[in-house]
Amino acid sequence: MGLEWGFFAGALLGVLGGGLQMSSWESPLFGWAIVTASFSAIGGLLGYFCYDLIFGSQIRDALSLSGYDGGGTDGGGGGDGD
Repeated sequence: MGLEWGFFAGALLGVLGGGLQMSSWESPLFGWAIVTASFSAIGGLLGYFCYDLIFGSQIRDALSLSGYDGGGTDGGGGGDGD
């Protein structure tokens, strides 16, 4: 999820940043495409590595409070001891 949102945010910043500088480049469309792809890749990597740092503890806490932490149940106490 962090990778996807990182790509999205990077692409958005690349479109905005590249669009503002398009008129000064020799090949505007090619330069804009390179800037957008670069920002998207950098944003994707940052999102991938930083998502767990930012949201991971909140998600784990919410899952453990609701009982979906992946630990499961102990399955009971065994026999009656006769």
